[in-house]
Amino acid sequence: SLSTILIPMFPIYCLIIFFFKRVNEYLDRRDSGSSFQAATKGGHKRFIKALAIQASLPLFFVFPPIAVYLAYHLE
Repeated sequence: SLSTILIPMFPIYCLIIFFFKRVNEYLDRRDSGSSFQAATKGGHKRFIKALAIQASLPLFFVFPPIAVYLAYHLE
């Protein structure tokens, strides 16, 4: 039953990392003559970073209790 919780999370985290990198690369590629100003680009980067951190919170709240559960049963 624990594997049904853990296994589907890995593809989701791979997608999060993929899109995080793609958005940052896109923002870095935009030249200075584009419609993005430096402040807008910085705001977008901070927003994407905040979304990535929020998406990774289950790593801190799901995996440790499962690890404790497994450690308890494995003694």
